[in-house]
Amino acid sequence: MKNLGAVLVTAALVLAGGLLALAAHAGSTAGAPSSQGRDSSSPSAPAVTLTGSSGSTLSIAWTASVDDTRVVGYGVFRDGSRVGTVDVNGSGKRVSLSYFFTGLACGRSHSLGVEAYDRAGNVSPRSTLLASTSPCTAALPPPPSPPASPPPTTSMKVGTVGDIHPCSASSNSAATANVAATADFILGLGDYQYDTGTLSCYNAYFDKDWGKNVPKMYPVLAPNHDQYWRDADPLRYWNGAGASGYKAPVTLKPHQSYSFDRGGWHFIAIDDSCYRDTAQCSTSALLSWVTADLAAASSAKCTIAYWHQAYWTSPTSVHSRFTSIKPVVQALYNGGVDIVLQAHNHDYERFALQTPDDQPDSVRGIRAFVVGTGGMGFYSFGGTAANSVVRQNNTYGVLMLTLGSGTYSWQFVRAAGGTFADSGSGSCH
Repeated sequence: MKNLGAVLVTAALVLAGGLLALAAHAGSTAGAPSSQGRDSSSPSAPAVTLTGSSGSTLSIAWTASVDDTRVVGYGVFRDGSRVGTVDVNGSGKRVSLSYFFTGLACGRSHSLGVEAYDRAGNVSPRSTLLASTSPCTAALPPPPSPPASPPPTTSMKVGTVGDIHPCSASSNSAATANVAATADFILGLGDYQYDTGTLSCYNAYFDKDWGKNVPKMYPVLAPNHDQYWRDADPLRYWNGAGASGYKAPVTLKPHQSYSFDRGGWHFIAIDDSCYRDTAQCSTSALLSWVTADLAAASSAKCTIAYWHQAYWTSPTSVHSRFTSIKPVVQALYNGGVDIVLQAHNHDYERFALQTPDDQPDSVRGIRAFVVGTGGMGFYSFGGTAANSVVRQNNTYGVLMLTLGSGTYSWQFVRAAGGTFADSGSGSCH
């Protein structure tokens, strides 16, 4: 019995000691702060690449950073100083992870950087790269004259217009279709069927008024209303999927610019939607394609380039100028392009010969037009762009170009409303 009592006493002492230890441990941790709920982890560093450069601009893009909570924005740096931000928090829309540096000096190197930050203020390591603007060069001399060739026996009559049809009946859109039908062929400037270019709207409205013109139309596809030149209803319509089976003379492919030659003239249809859809399209590849196309077509006497979002335009109540495309505009100028056709703003505007930097240039300058008068209403002007010669926002119509051998003339042909008129002529570079 004595042994049994000793065992019980020993067990009781051990149990009491354990309880005291647990109590001591609880007391030592009861007041310690919890690390849960505090975000101290930084986002991963974005991978930055150079996407374009010119004598006065640089552009970059980067991959999305990863964070244990959420990345809400990116800081953009030039030469160590923060120059901008790209906010990705709360808009509900996909944001392009890119930045366009402007107003730079030619022939200069710059350190460009991006860093991500989360909602707790944690900042990623800054990713940087070294990039240089294009070398400073003197104004290019006029290109040498190509070997003389027999002029075409007849001139070409080319119509051009954009921003055409609502998803409802429109006498204005029908009127511009009838004017355009008199052209030998038509350069389409985008936004053909509002609001998002569904086949149902195309079939019910655009196809009935404009479908007869489609077999001689060379279109470009705009961002929003033409679904960004993707494999979607607008592209399929132009490839023959509409109710009447009308098909453009070119087979459109997603985000693929194209060019063609007619009567001694070279025509370049440019995918400016690429700059608004960089997840699906490379702007640097677009610039390379334009440059190579111009080099391959160097024997052409005259060249027209066209796209939707206007680089040269007076600001309106809806759209200002589309500056992202400036590297392409610079390549067009360097390549001796004569005429640029644009739409996007719902008005008509003609510019004097000028450089991409808006400087008058009567020798190598590009003559630009905005022709957004296809039938979709008008925007009010919010200012006047440099070198704007004439403009109007009350008369629907089509710009008719008469293209000859080394010469051209233009006439705005009224279709509905107003009394506006504009005409003139010029010579190729």
